[in-house]
Amino acid sequence: MRIIAVSTALLVLATSSLSAQRLVENRNAREGFWIGLGVGAGSAGLDFACCRSTRSTGPSGYVRLGGTVSQNVLIGGETGGWTYSENGATYMIGAASAVVLWYPDRTGAFYLKVGLGALHYGASDHWRPSVPVAVVDVFFPFYGEAEVHALAAYGSFGLGYEFRVGRNTSINAFLNGLASTAAKLEVSDVSQPSSQNIKVNLVQVGVGLTWH
Repeated sequence: MRIIAVSTALLVLATSSLSAQRLVENRNAREGFWIGLGVGAGSAGLDFACCRSTRSTGPSGYVRLGGTVSQNVLIGGETGGWTYSENGATYMIGAASAVVLWYPDRTGAFYLKVGLGALHYGASDHWRPSVPVAVVDVFFPFYGEAEVHALAAYGSFGLGYEFRVGRNTSINAFLNGLASTAAKLEVSDVSQPSSQNIKVNLVQVGVGLTWH
């Protein structure tokens, strides 16, 4: 009887330990296809050869999806955007990239993200191009409906933390940053050619949802 009791106790202990280990391993399980989306605020700035614009803050967000390489590594694609309006002028950034998410702890919720892709910057104004006042006064001394835009490559870096709220669902707090290479600023009015190069940068902060 004593042997049976001891054996039973050891079996219960082993089973409990195994169950606890499985709970830890499944705490932030990542497998197969995943998708995430987030919304928040973005602060954007432009660097010109002559000057630097003031930063503007507006709504921003992203959608990303992909596959799971391991508990530590996810790969996929991401699209993001930002917009801002003031005095009849509208500014927009649209971006798309390939991304890698790395979780230092295979059962943890913290991750780092890197990406490479391309972005489009556009601005429109019914009265004059929506670029910094100093640039308008020097390079665009005309009135009327106009648009400017630029296409550039960019790199991004981000981090986040996923609060698991369901078996496969997490609330994600994120911080992203991106910076572009130099790109030529094109103007819709061919009578006002632009030789200006700009660099675009954007910082995003917000919350989202991720499904693994």
